[in-house]
Amino acid sequence: MDFTSPIVPQQSFSEITVSFDVLQLISPCNFLVFGLCHDSLMWASFNTRGKTLFLEEDPKWVQTVLKDAPDLNAVVVKYQTKLSEAGVMHVFLHDVNRKVEKAYVNEFLCENYRKHAIGWLWHFEIPPARNPTGDGGWFC
Repeated sequence: MDFTSPIVPQQSFSEITVSFDVLQLISPCNFLVFGLCHDSLMWASFNTRGKTLFLEEDPKWVQTVLKDAPDLNAVVVKYQTKLSEAGVMHVFLHDVNRKVEKAYVNEFLCENYRKHAIGWLWHFEIPPARNPTGDGGWFC
């Protein structure tokens, strides 16, 4: 598999370093990436002995990316994940300066789970759900 690309990464070196450092500690692992981008080859290369899966909701974009990188493991999905099915998750969110990403953080992630904030990249470490169907308490 060739992991080189002439495309400049969408993240800064500092932002990439946070993800790289965490993945070096936990790799090989199952690495789930929401969305395909021009950096997808880079993300896959950080976990060469593990399994990296890209989830993308735009089938045309999946075809476009896989045309140039056919070895990437990418699938088209409609997101229906339940928190009760998850263990410890590492979530990397880029472009946190944008309105949509901030809304996502406020809706689905908790500030107290944030471990790193470098540039426009935030890294969250979310513990396993303890009682997802219990007293109706909030995720945070």
